[in-house]
Amino acid sequence: MRTNTGRTLRATALAMLLAIPGMALAGSLDELPRETLAAMKYFESDPDLWAEGPVRYILLDGEREMLKDLETREERAAFMQWFWDRRDTDLRDGVNEARIGFYERVAEANRKYNDFPRGWKSTRGEIHIVLGRPDSVRPSMGARTEATVWTYYTVGPAALNTSFGSVGGEVAIAFVKDHHRSRYQIYGGFGGPGTLPLYVRDALAYSKLAAIVDPSLKGNFGG
Repeated sequence: MRTNTGRTLRATALAMLLAIPGMALAGSLDELPRETLAAMKYFESDPDLWAEGPVRYILLDGEREMLKDLETREERAAFMQWFWDRRDTDLRDGVNEARIGFYERVAEANRKYNDFPRGWKSTRGEIHIVLGRPDSVRPSMGARTEATVWTYYTVGPAALNTSFGSVGGEVAIAFVKDHHRSRYQIYGGFGGPGTLPLYVRDALAYSKLAAIVDPSLKGNFGG
């Protein structure tokens, strides 16, 4: 049975993070922290700007609407805590693996993807942050194209879902190098290069939903 002990410990830790001098975002989210703790401190240092950072990739529509209705910084800080609590597999141990894992992926994206836009802001960064590190990465060369293909064999409850474009249910995502703009664009959507294919959008949606451990957890924020 869950207790409030772990939640209290994490709330205290978050308050300490917010109090660290020099960690305010100063109205900007242009930094690209390359280490897990630095990313966590930076992107969670201002509850008013938190949703503009990489967490926007995993916010559910309902959560986004709830956040919009909050009026104070304190309410938004409480929302942040609730957001991570409902993704925590064990509120009693004081360690939120989902939160730590998320910022590990953010930091790794900032280290790996140097095209424009860089790091977590790139399409490859978004896919990496939501789905994690691909199970396989292979180059694909054509007469006029340079591409890389990421394959995921397990994507939360989406595994073995044949609507993702293969008999085995894996998700294969192709990124084509745009030499004129020095970036990789995702390929395969009906809107042309840069448009997420439907099966990729489905995989992202499944993965975000699968992260919710306790959808009934109540938050103590707002009226």
